[in-house]
Amino acid sequence: MLVRTRSKDGNFRFELSPASSISELVEKILGTTENADPSTLAISNQPRGNETLVSTLQGQTLQGIGLKHGDLIFVSYKPLATAPIPSPEAESTASHIQSDPNSQRPWESVKEDSVDEYWRSNDGKIPRKRDSRFCKHGANAMCDYCMPLEPYDSAYHTEHNIKHLSFHAYLKKLQPKVTTSTSSVLPPLEPQSYKVKVPCPSGGHTNWPAGICTACQPSAITLQSQPFRMVDHLEIASTDIIDRFLQAWRRTGLQRFGWLIGRYESYPEVPMGVKAVVEAIHEPPQEGEVDGLTLGLPWEDEPRIRALAKSATSPLTVVGYIFTDLETLPEDRAKVAYKRHPQSFYLSSLETIFAAHVQNANPTPSKSSPTGRFASRMVTAVLTGTEDGGIDVSAYQVSEQACAMVDADMIEASVDPGIVRVKEEDRSQDNARYVPDVFFRYKNEYGLEVKKSAKPCFPVEYLLVNVSHGFPQEPAPLFRSAKYHIENRPGLEDQHIEGILKSLLVCVHRMSQKVIATYKDALS
Repeated sequence: MLVRTRSKDGNFRFELSPASSISELVEKILGTTENADPSTLAISNQPRGNETLVSTLQGQTLQGIGLKHGDLIFVSYKPLATAPIPSPEAESTASHIQSDPNSQRPWESVKEDSVDEYWRSNDGKIPRKRDSRFCKHGANAMCDYCMPLEPYDSAYHTEHNIKHLSFHAYLKKLQPKVTTSTSSVLPPLEPQSYKVKVPCPSGGHTNWPAGICTACQPSAITLQSQPFRMVDHLEIASTDIIDRFLQAWRRTGLQRFGWLIGRYESYPEVPMGVKAVVEAIHEPPQEGEVDGLTLGLPWEDEPRIRALAKSATSPLTVVGYIFTDLETLPEDRAKVAYKRHPQSFYLSSLETIFAAHVQNANPTPSKSSPTGRFASRMVTAVLTGTEDGGIDVSAYQVSEQACAMVDADMIEASVDPGIVRVKEEDRSQDNARYVPDVFFRYKNEYGLEVKKSAKPCFPVEYLLVNVSHGFPQEPAPLFRSAKYHIENRPGLEDQHIEGILKSLLVCVHRMSQKVIATYKDALS
């Protein structure tokens, strides 16, 4: 069969057999290059992104990796630092791609969450009943009017007011209908990065900040709504969890922060949906204030809390965090100010950047990314005032664009909570920062879509992803002992062994009284 390659050395064609090993193709590719480092040789099914090192494809045949007659693959590599010198790694073509015989492609060895394993074993199609108006067949037949829909069907999402695809529905949409191409064996997702590539793939100049070219600089960014979300719903296992968390604010008027402890489950209300179920809230050491709080990061207690959560009857993990933004009305202390709304903001720019830091620090293990990790399922929840003066939960995530911009140190908070500032470019050697062009689209007063530069600032809404929330109709929380004192509430709920013993004695006394009463009833 004919295999076409394209690299910075030009376009080439090779006649190979479908049963040929990847080593034969590598040998021919290396013959067209000059001073190539074999360990960095990578192939992709697209000009930029989705590259896979050939060293991870050891033992595969061309047919096995999905190549067919006439396919075009894109080749990239890094040059050797010096002229090629015979070495153990370059003695033969086979040694160019040889690695530990027990090694696998990185994404194949990833251990995913149980909810991901569940959805990978299901097609996720949306069943439909027989339509009496259009279906003219029998009960056991099927036609276009009653056949199941794909989980990413746009009409279904519009009808049910579902704004974002679930993560696995998005993966289904990316999967090619024909499974005989290179893209069928290579992970479809590529983590976003807005950093300058160091060293430069072309190797034709000194590294950033001394030099930069189109091969190593990130492309211009157009901010847009993310089509998918990693978590579709936040479920609080019991209202007592929220009430217990709110007690500190009610008694002091100071804002509180807590890490959400729970698990991920399937969410049937959304095709191939995922929900985060919260079973407990851990409050780390913090200093609350009337209009904010001070929190220590990195989180020192994280290893201990994660170990405790994992040892529960049903293993748990950290699924996000929650904080309060509450202020009582001067004219009615029983009501809370309505601060977050369409004419104000939902998450401030500072909170959005903090959320991006948390998500970047907690990526989701995924077989669909060449790095073995993609995005994050950490949810940001806010307890704030409603329009009628009550208190409710709002849940969000920030987009992959937001996480990539924070990782590249491109944005910062603004005095206006609804505005994000784009930082200035910095070419200093100690703190080099490249900032590509950033744009966003909006509709003007005439209803026309306009593209505008995001420098020096843009609305924070472009970085947010909404997550629905709620409580179960039949609560069955994992933990039922809500009366024990909560740690890190000095002066309010001090944790002493005497208090625990007192609570246990009260429980024993009540149990003994019930036993005595039962015994008396039996004697009478």
